[in-house]
Amino acid sequence: MPRFVLLSLDGGALPSPLLTRDRLDVRVEGLPPCREVELSFGLDGGYASWARFTSSPAGLVSTATMAPGSGTWSGVDPDGLFWSMRGGGPSAPGSHDTTVTARWDAGAPLTVVLPRALLPPGTTITSFRETTGTGLYGDFYRPPGSGPFPGVVVWGGSEGGLNGGALTGSALVRDGFAVLAVAYWGVPGKPSGMSRIPLETFQRAVQRLRAMPDVSAGRVGILGVSRGGEGALLAAAAFPSDVDAVVALVPGGYAWAAPGSSTVSTWTLDGGDVPFVPWPSGSNTVVTRDAGYPVSLSEPFFRAGLAQAADAGLLARAEIPVEAIDGPVLLLAAGDDGIWPSCPQSDVAWARLVDAGHVPLHGDAYACFPGAGHSLNPARAGFPLWDLIDRTTTTPRTGYGGSAQADNAADFAIAARIAAFFHAALP
Repeated sequence: MPRFVLLSLDGGALPSPLLTRDRLDVRVEGLPPCREVELSFGLDGGYASWARFTSSPAGLVSTATMAPGSGTWSGVDPDGLFWSMRGGGPSAPGSHDTTVTARWDAGAPLTVVLPRALLPPGTTITSFRETTGTGLYGDFYRPPGSGPFPGVVVWGGSEGGLNGGALTGSALVRDGFAVLAVAYWGVPGKPSGMSRIPLETFQRAVQRLRAMPDVSAGRVGILGVSRGGEGALLAAAAFPSDVDAVVALVPGGYAWAAPGSSTVSTWTLDGGDVPFVPWPSGSNTVVTRDAGYPVSLSEPFFRAGLAQAADAGLLARAEIPVEAIDGPVLLLAAGDDGIWPSCPQSDVAWARLVDAGHVPLHGDAYACFPGAGHSLNPARAGFPLWDLIDRTTTTPRTGYGGSAQADNAADFAIAARIAAFFHAALP
């Protein structure tokens, strides 16, 4: 009698509860031998994927060890059922539970539902909506357990608001960190645009997290994404006694002007503008990629800005003085970044760390993932990625770069690296 058997990737029992980043082997046993079997996978938000396998002589189909003959992914790839999902809407999936259906010949379909959660049960969220003065606008995530926990302040990038930090921070909660996800612009009480943002905003967030009773005393790290990664490096250099470790994800090695400006910085320190690369002249480049459709890519736009600044003698002064950071630094960048050149910019920051002797002193690390795009993020491991970034489709995308499969592999890799880095740096 055919039946589903659900195992972890190493062949053992699945974790309970199953979290979105947990990798699994969906197996169907007791099938007729050497028959075509179609597996379909769906999330409540409308995402779906599928694959057709040929059952083994022993009547087995396994997503972890077998390559489909056709489907939304190819090759042996246990994560294909998630990253290759297509469809859904901007807010989908509303639920992370996954429905799996197996069909073969005239047999009745076999269905199982895999309950999956974004955060571990028992996680509590405390919101801060202080909209006057230097108030804190963010969400504090306390993991389950007795604590205290190592603490990390997390924020996003040029999307503004709180969602970017909350998304990224969710991955750290799963690894046992108390996370304060903060917004630094685009919310009540903060700048309405990405212009003249005080770096002290991040310093105050670190100090608030350090004072919380559920956070291990004495050590707090920070993590920023994209333009927020630029801000994280600047803040860690400006306030070395407050920041104990920093992760910069698809970051810049320079401070940039406020969008559209050649006279105003994105960042301030002690009320004065941080030296910056002027915003490039011109507009984002529209190119034709892969399947022959136009995509707006910002990366050439930022490269042009770096060249213009170099010609004007403005580039060197805008380099972030990362060697002033008093703690370990982890730089994680994307080699096929379509938004901005995160690997070349990280090369600049890494060179400064190496030249200053910072790397052997603090145990810094740097990785550029060649096939990955700008949406690189530990919280996206185990999620649909195809509609977000893949450039081999026939519909316009947002130009993040990379590919769904490459980003998925990189997401799992950086999730492990970030967790290990912070656990070592924030004992």
